[in-house]
Amino acid sequence: MTGLAKYHRPREQMAFIVSAAAGLRIGETLGIEIDKHLSADCSTISIDQKARRGRVENRVKTRSAKRQVDLHSDVAKLLKGVIGTRTSGFLFQTENGTPLS
Repeated sequence: MTGLAKYHRPREQMAFIVSAAAGLRIGETLGIEIDKHLSADCSTISIDQKARRGRVENRVKTRSAKRQVDLHSDVAKLLKGVIGTRTSGFLFQTENGTPLS
């Protein structure tokens, strides 16, 4: 088994899955806000900011890094399950509502 498959924290495991499936840098993944960057069915992610050390930076690494990414339907379904009934906030956040760091 790979390290990811053995990871015991579902939230962090899902962050790694989203990063890998969408080809995102970890900061881009942590900067995703549900109401701003995800389509209603979780099949598309808009990348235009990143999170670093628990703070949002309204920029990405390069101009071409600003993009829309389509997710495989299986990943979108998993993501929808992680979000549950939430309609806003960071996809991967702390109890205080700040992005994971």
